[in-house]
Amino acid sequence: MNLKLKYLLSMLLVLGNAVSAQVQFDVSVNAREIGRRDEVEVRYLISGTDRASDFQPPYFSNWTVMSGPVISSTNYTLNGKSSASTSYTYLLSPMKAGKLVIPSTTIAVNGKTYTCKGVQVLVKNQAHVAGVPGASGGQQATVFSMNETGEDDYKEYLLKPGEDPLQKIRSNLLVRAVASKKKCYVGEPVLVTYKLYTRLRSNSRVVKQPGFTGCSVSEMTTNELKPESEVVNGKKYTSYLFRKVQLFPLQPGVITVGAASVDNTVTFISNTSDLRKLYYGLDAGEAFDLNLSTEPFTIEVMPLPGKKTAATVGNFEIFASLQKDTIAANETNALVVTVAGSGNFKSVKEPQINWPSEIYHFDATEKDELDKLSFPLSGRKIYEIPFEVNRTGVIRLAAVNLSFFDPVKGIYKTVSSKPLQLTVTPAVRSTIIAPVTDSVSDWDIRYLLFLLPLVFLVAAVVLWMRPRKPRVAVVATQQEPVAVKNPVAINYLDRINELRLLQDDTEFYSNASELSRQMLQYNQGNNDLLLQVIQDCNTILYTPIASTSRKEILEKLERALV
Repeated sequence: MNLKLKYLLSMLLVLGNAVSAQVQFDVSVNAREIGRRDEVEVRYLISGTDRASDFQPPYFSNWTVMSGPVISSTNYTLNGKSSASTSYTYLLSPMKAGKLVIPSTTIAVNGKTYTCKGVQVLVKNQAHVAGVPGASGGQQATVFSMNETGEDDYKEYLLKPGEDPLQKIRSNLLVRAVASKKKCYVGEPVLVTYKLYTRLRSNSRVVKQPGFTGCSVSEMTTNELKPESEVVNGKKYTSYLFRKVQLFPLQPGVITVGAASVDNTVTFISNTSDLRKLYYGLDAGEAFDLNLSTEPFTIEVMPLPGKKTAATVGNFEIFASLQKDTIAANETNALVVTVAGSGNFKSVKEPQINWPSEIYHFDATEKDELDKLSFPLSGRKIYEIPFEVNRTGVIRLAAVNLSFFDPVKGIYKTVSSKPLQLTVTPAVRSTIIAPVTDSVSDWDIRYLLFLLPLVFLVAAVVLWMRPRKPRVAVVATQQEPVAVKNPVAINYLDRINELRLLQDDTEFYSNASELSRQMLQYNQGNNDLLLQVIQDCNTILYTPIASTSRKEILEKLERALV
């Protein structure tokens, strides 16, 4: 097919896709009015596509980032049509009272940039506002229970006459935050870990997560909270990791990493005869409560050398390859560019390619293959760029370059792929369908492109001015519209009540998500509420930080059914 006609058809295809698939980018909050000590959940949602990329983390002025972004993707089918959405969720705490703005930001979809509007939240000059989700408790707390210990450590549970129990807890139970470095460049990753160390038989509960203002956050916390044995200041402790994040500072200056708070309940005994009860896990002695917090600390963020305000930061390599080394003229091929290494992959952009004049290329598709539990973040980004060639012969593609800043050596580097060679043979002509000739001139194409919108406009006017038939009454034998029906009569209220009986949280949220999908499929409730339930369930199932509760999920399902 002639390349120019292919170009025209591709434009029409893009126009048709734009009409059929509505891509929307919005920001929402779970409360418009909160108190000074409340937290607000902010969700940036791109819907109508699964090809979103290059999300620009917003800078939250006057807010402390308690967690995020937590990234969650959802694919669903509604009335036979498939769709997808991706959300970026933050938990924020206000720094002051007043009207505070949740900022707008941008995201890219197939090379096009979408911008959402910011929203305003009123922070009242009071501790809490009734009805705000999480106003009294915040995030779901992580609980640690130290119930077993060696016989040599039993003396730590003995409270001698005159001993101060709270002071003894402070001497044998620690909460610490450790950063991999206190000085870094803009965009350079910093690893921060939060641990609880105990030598006591204690029950500890994380009641406040730290905030990370001025940073993009990559969560590394998992649900595998396995205790370890560590020595601190010459003492042997059992340690529990309860938060692990990778921070990417967004701008130069000094950023403050917030504190985490842990409530602890420790039981001491004062009589050795109670040791047997203690050994078998029975209640014995007197319990004492003490809240411990990590010390906030600062990180100095240095600007990038030179006059650059932003750059790819890390240590990378670049590779390029062709899907096919030999193709026929006007056959579609693809250039595959891979950026591999470690560092701030959020700062990696699509490389600039010096295309030969004989090649017409299309928009690239982007795919991430990252190990999010590694530090620094490691893996690769893959860009696949389709293209066509309109002449025969041997075509050479120049090397693809990538420049980045190496924070370890403090210098800028440029790496290159190997140049490529493409062999283009004469076009294969079909013996069944006569090939399109090259008789269409540049003026023909421009003429068609000019007339196309005019034809659409005239057709719309004709349809609008066409006399309308008078409405007729609907008779009893009128055929009902085709709709997706539930193959089995299901009492969804009973299904919702069955969820209340589930004891295991994972089973509850999995079943709630599946029930919501079923209700969506058969049009048995409010679509917006059901999609929100699916999103909330996925967030709590696949991320370490809870953003909702069982009660809220049940309430949304009941409201959706009305």
